[in-house]
Amino acid sequence: MAAVALQVHERADGSGYPNGIKGTEISELASIIGLVDTYMAVIRKRAYRDRMLQPDAIRFILKEAKVQFPVKILKAFLTSISLFPCNTYVKLNNKSIGRVVATDKNHPLRPAVEVLYDGLGKRPEQREIVRLSDNPLLYIVETIDERDLKR
Repeated sequence: MAAVALQVHERADGSGYPNGIKGTEISELASIIGLVDTYMAVIRKRAYRDRMLQPDAIRFILKEAKVQFPVKILKAFLTSISLFPCNTYVKLNNKSIGRVVATDKNHPLRPAVEVLYDGLGKRPEQREIVRLSDNPLLYIVETIDERDLKR
């Protein structure tokens, strides 16, 4: 276990520390922990930057960290975490705003969304849940920080 702790900040491309080892020299467990640590670091607010929303954090990992972690570990991570997890606020292409209430493993980009505001910015009179996998013309165009929602 000491070797795993020592290798958590090592990266597959050799850019890590403390020893700059790479590829299969790094314990698989250390790579898993390192990937989760990277993810947790970017979704948390830091003194020098705001937190990233989860979808942005996943995009960041796909773009910036794809060479730093083994493909097998990245794939396992991405299949176990949703791009739009429950309680993520989203804007749909019809300008309505909603909150993800359920994910769909078969259609990860098409969760179930509770509509909070319609395209005109009005709250629906009744609770409305839209399963995007059943509505091919509707899709998510962006995620919204909860702090930016109208109250």
